[in-house]
Amino acid sequence: MARGDQFQHIRVQLGGGLNQDVDSAVANQCAEALNVWAPDGRRLEQRPGYVGLWTLLTSSGGAVATTGAITLVREAPLGTFTTADPLDVSALAIGQRWFFGFASPVTTPMAGLAALGGVSVTSSVNANATRARMEYWSGATWTALPFVEWVNAVGEAPRHLRGSPDYFGFVPPQDWSTTTVDGTTAYFVRFTIWNADVDAACAVSTGIVRYNPYQMYGLFAAQLPSQKKYIVLMGGILSYTTVLFWTCSSSPRWQENAANTIYQPTDETFHLDEPPAFTVVTATNEVFAAYHNRVYLFAGAAPAPATEATVETRDFAVGPVAPFDTTLIAQDSGFPTAKYITFFKNRLWAARTLDAPWQIQWSGPLPYHKVWPSQQREFLVEDDNSPITGMAGLAEQLVVFKQDSTWIMVDSGQDALSLQLYSPVRVVAGVGCVSNSSIRQIRGRLIFLAEDGVYAFDGTPGIKRVTDDPESGVDRLRDVWHRVTPGRRAFAAAAHWRTRSCYLLALSLDGSDANNHVICWDYKNNSWWLWDNIEAQHWLVDEGTANNEVLYFGDSAGHLFEFGVGRTDHGGTITAYAKTQRMGYLDNATKVLREVAVTGENRASSLNIGVFIDDSSVANNMQTLDFTDPAEVAWGLAWGFTWNDIRRRPRKAHFRNEGQWAQVEVRNTTKNTALAVSQLDVSFLPLGRR
Repeated sequence: MARGDQFQHIRVQLGGGLNQDVDSAVANQCAEALNVWAPDGRRLEQRPGYVGLWTLLTSSGGAVATTGAITLVREAPLGTFTTADPLDVSALAIGQRWFFGFASPVTTPMAGLAALGGVSVTSSVNANATRARMEYWSGATWTALPFVEWVNAVGEAPRHLRGSPDYFGFVPPQDWSTTTVDGTTAYFVRFTIWNADVDAACAVSTGIVRYNPYQMYGLFAAQLPSQKKYIVLMGGILSYTTVLFWTCSSSPRWQENAANTIYQPTDETFHLDEPPAFTVVTATNEVFAAYHNRVYLFAGAAPAPATEATVETRDFAVGPVAPFDTTLIAQDSGFPTAKYITFFKNRLWAARTLDAPWQIQWSGPLPYHKVWPSQQREFLVEDDNSPITGMAGLAEQLVVFKQDSTWIMVDSGQDALSLQLYSPVRVVAGVGCVSNSSIRQIRGRLIFLAEDGVYAFDGTPGIKRVTDDPESGVDRLRDVWHRVTPGRRAFAAAAHWRTRSCYLLALSLDGSDANNHVICWDYKNNSWWLWDNIEAQHWLVDEGTANNEVLYFGDSAGHLFEFGVGRTDHGGTITAYAKTQRMGYLDNATKVLREVAVTGENRASSLNIGVFIDDSSVANNMQTLDFTDPAEVAWGLAWGFTWNDIRRRPRKAHFRNEGQWAQVEVRNTTKNTALAVSQLDVSFLPLGRR
């Protein structure tokens, strides 16, 4: 029997991120990893989860009759059930409930869209200041479900069952399960009255299910001097709201958008070739949106419909006694048909116009920012004829990207008519941007997606691919770029998660026609991670009620989620795993792997430990380590308090697997638990010893 001093030990922490190049990787980097990260640079943890808030249903949302598809139940008093349609809910008291149940949560045409339950109020509506909590059956318990209740064409209902009809919008949870209520088995949600009784004459009947027939293409928050505007593009419908998120009894609630039809599709085939671009002119309370080869304008502090942007013609700006005299200065009669729009250095910039995709234009200075002198334009053409693919400000420079090159606009002074001139200068040849939505400024550099990885540009020719290993120069995510769905690079969407020092990039991988993975760059620790089951078509970084950073994303069906919340994906299990690099790979000696000691946390419940020998595609052995120890979780009761103890004590899995090298995988598939691993201690025994 081998003594302890005969074992060879390899200790790793796995906090160095993903490195898919085996020859350049170091021991603390993962050969494979999914849904994990190491925010402290050492301890491996499961990524954050998210929660569904509601669905951005535009006024053109579809509807389908639900006759026989919804069951209505009353529970009053508690434990006594009544099924009826219409359902009498009059005088429901605080703590009492009513339910509606779907025969199926995803029936046509709801499949993959928005399972929005619609109930219409009959008789007289509720006149009391009633609020209710909404819950769904998760298979084990009634679980809180964020929702919004609104009255059609009016907005958020100030009280429960206020209108006729009332609608209840929510995102279907991944673990929504059937349960039986009053003899009917269905996918139920229930409302519990919590602050005031329902009045004496109120009833509900089944109505319709609303769904959204259009994809979400853009989501934007515009901070104006007096308020904030939120703008969403659903198909060809541009919508806005002045209040997107607030708290009501600790439950997230979303307000219905007021729809402004700009481009109304005649069918469901409307598609953009890339997301829209937005910009804000704070001084004039204006928001510009560029999409479908047009630029649209939201003007004024108060909510107002969007209109197609037009050039400035008022005499304060244009005319014989104005700065822009049309007899001297040739001007465009129409607003640029631009794909990209931004406000930079006190003027608007428009790029990739419909008739000249390599052209960039700039307006007059504020307040003449809607005047477009035809002399103020340039063409970015040198060795290629490729179109402009994005632009962003960086310090005092406007950076303009093409697919295979990077440019800056250099101040060239003024001409004889006092027009401001700029000259395009190509700074980098061979590297450009493929997604305008991927561009984010972080620590004085523009981070963006190129054809072969993520790059950083600081305004100089020294552009760097930040996915490269600092020592070897090999791309740590080299296998990911080959998995990007052809034609979907332009839809890559990025967010700067400042509080966690992360650049998040959502991509379409493995043939998906929507973003289905997120690459996380922890730039504080320079580590890269891959996450799945996050269908972020667009990100929204916003401020919460306590001036804290809140991160939202929207999927292709118009569902809105808050990211960084909880340990599930809206009720779904987060499968997280990490696999070590090849241990013992270079010594050319056969050995026996005998033991893996995992230093984890008891809040992880249990972890699966697998061993892969000599590049085996299947684990040679898989064991479960139990980290749950009730004696460790809570102690100190005798002292009059509870101490939630998170102990880091190794658990050991024993093996007897022979080979030249080995990889160890740590995997967590337990719902609503956290993977947290501080260290792996792998013990080998040279072949021949017992």
